[in-house]
Amino acid sequence: MIGIVFRLLILITLVVNGYRPKKLTTLFEWKDLEFDFPSKEDREAALEGGLYIMKNGFPVDVDVDNNGRTFVTIPRLSKGIPYSLATVSNRSAANGPLLEPYPNYEAHSSHGGDCDGITSVFRVTIDQCNRLWVVDAGTINKTQHCPPKILVYNLEKDTLLFSYIIPEDQYVSGKSQLNKPVVDIMKGQCNKTKVYVADVKVPGLLVFDQATEKSWRIEDKSMNPDLEFETFTIADESINLIDGIYGMSLTPNSFRGERSLYFHVLTSDEKRSVPLKAINNASMWMNNEKHPDVFKLIGNRGVQCGDEAMDSFGINYCGFMDPLSIFAWNINTPYRRGYVMELVNDPERLQFASGMKVIRNKQGRQELRVSSNRLQRIYSKTIDYDEVNFRIMSMKIN
Repeated sequence: MIGIVFRLLILITLVVNGYRPKKLTTLFEWKDLEFDFPSKEDREAALEGGLYIMKNGFPVDVDVDNNGRTFVTIPRLSKGIPYSLATVSNRSAANGPLLEPYPNYEAHSSHGGDCDGITSVFRVTIDQCNRLWVVDAGTINKTQHCPPKILVYNLEKDTLLFSYIIPEDQYVSGKSQLNKPVVDIMKGQCNKTKVYVADVKVPGLLVFDQATEKSWRIEDKSMNPDLEFETFTIADESINLIDGIYGMSLTPNSFRGERSLYFHVLTSDEKRSVPLKAINNASMWMNNEKHPDVFKLIGNRGVQCGDEAMDSFGINYCGFMDPLSIFAWNINTPYRRGYVMELVNDPERLQFASGMKVIRNKQGRQELRVSSNRLQRIYSKTIDYDEVNFRIMSMKIN
């Protein structure tokens, strides 16, 4: 009911202001993921060894590089997922386009047996220097096979630039879920980059400084789940989910004044921010120090939302659960009804917006890329593989 009332108020505001709703374009869709292999022998070996179990795995995140390649992540939340980071090929199979392992099949094929490879990836980010930042959680089905690490790839050559292993005191083995990386390049200098990584299950934030090759962990009660919002009702199906800090985005570089990290907890309705100058100051967080005063509550939605993204104009986007819509908010305005505006309502294709990025197309214009899945059916094991379950979509934004 809250979602319906909220949507009606927003629609009235939009009509008064002459606003026309946006449209989503489906770029790729799958009934079930189609994994490609280097050879038939590799595929058969994976099937026989239980390393490829059909209908296991679902896409979470999406991003696009300068050459137009679409990257997707398939975290190993269960066994039988042949690889966890892929690109979408231009070849089709029965259930949708074929996925190809990135950077290659060998990087994933040990399934946690070789910690120099890739174990499990939830999210990625491609920066303006055309580098792919990967957070490898190191877990398969909640078992910590390898320490979590940050991997960085040169997308022109598809080679590994460097890797950074997260120190043991900055995560909890078998419990932490290091998830989304948000990348900030200081004044356009590629060697001066900071990366902010969310720990969803043991709520916290990791900051990695590329220049010093050091990281630190920050915890605050604002990153904890709110049990009032543990029930997620998506397309009339309900599940319980308790997750901490999930969606994050940055004030654009072009903005004057103080820049901030915007974030929200998945099991919550709050929108919050914290100044970059605070979380970038490693000395503030030594010995697990707390500074609750720097975490600002911006407002409440009344509902949960999935991933979030920010464009160069300071417009923040998020996929709401009820209604099943993408909403936008200008960070220079209050976070309340009348300012948080519905861009597109699509209950069929927009169910759980698990991944969201603002990219620039070949014409230099910004577009929103959205990865959606039927999380509620995945968790309740009611997913129907005769229907389209996973989509990557695009929306023009001005």
